[in-house]
Amino acid sequence: MDLTRYQLEPPEPSKQNDPAAWARAVANAHAQLQHQSLRLTNLELLQQHGPNAWLIHNYQLEAMLKSVRAELEKVQQAVLDLNVQRKASQVEAYAQLSKLEAQWYELTRKNAEIELACAYLEAELAPHRVRREAAAAAAAGSAGSAGSGSGAAEDEGSSA
Repeated sequence: MDLTRYQLEPPEPSKQNDPAAWARAVANAHAQLQHQSLRLTNLELLQQHGPNAWLIHNYQLEAMLKSVRAELEKVQQAVLDLNVQRKASQVEAYAQLSKLEAQWYELTRKNAEIELACAYLEAELAPHRVRREAAAAAAAGSAGSAGSGSGAAEDEGSSA
């Protein structure tokens, strides 16, 4: 802290006979005196009214703190309620997803079983199908040759 501004210095030795230098020194002394007078007045007022002002200020701060804490408690309760609701929703969704997943696995397993049974039946029926197709082809071939021979015989009979 610089205390030089509170010092009352006389004019420099070379200006000791200069009335303007002395007028500035006197004006500085009056300013310092006024400043010190105001400081004393402020200290007296602070001593007289300060404790009450601090008590009122502290009371206001405590009221604000109480209000902020109440608001904080409300917000924390709202967050807690939201988290409980969210957890219940997620537990419910988990149960539903688990059920759907089990259904999906069951249906997928049944589809695989059906495909396997179809493939087994296809393999079992394949020899029968080949024989039936061969028999049908043979029957069509013999019916075609029998029909052509009798047609030729009719042609011969009509020309005789």
